[in-house]
Amino acid sequence: MSDQTPQIGKFNWKSFYETINKGPDIALALVGAAVLDEMLKRLLEQYFIESAITKESFERGKTLHTFESKIRLAYQLGLIQKLEYQALNNVAEIRNTFAHSFEEMDFERKEIHDLIDELPAWGMEKIIRKNTELDRRLKFRIFLAQASSILALRPPFFQKRLRFSAYLEKRKEAKRKGARE
Repeated sequence: MSDQTPQIGKFNWKSFYETINKGPDIALALVGAAVLDEMLKRLLEQYFIESAITKESFERGKTLHTFESKIRLAYQLGLIQKLEYQALNNVAEIRNTFAHSFEEMDFERKEIHDLIDELPAWGMEKIIRKNTELDRRLKFRIFLAQASSILALRPPFFQKRLRFSAYLEKRKEAKRKGARE
């Protein structure tokens, strides 16, 4: 990747791709989950009002601090589909397994590779079917790259503009009604 790597919302994609391509399995699991967590946070923020209360909701010990709580709320609001909900929960479980294990872990460990095998291929089915022995680390990397891009570019980026337009319309209407009375 060149130094011209796109910066979506000040996110350093170059650093992310370097980590998922070169780091050890534990780094891939933890950083990958953290990136998806951040993308979900940004997606949810598109639907919240800008306020200290909203910002506080994502802080440690608050309602939306955990990856799992963001996954659940995004699904309940219809911002992610059921397949995405299930896949993100698998990533959260993979992350937790790595984070809370005292043993050396890798993606070939049974409980991890079963979760990776359940992740959607999103257009990569033919490649994965042809390479049934495709390394699970590679499968996980492919999923992370796809999921992070999907969440980062999800359409709600225009929702604030739509809400503001609706607000302006309501103000105009209120002024018209006030002028008529």
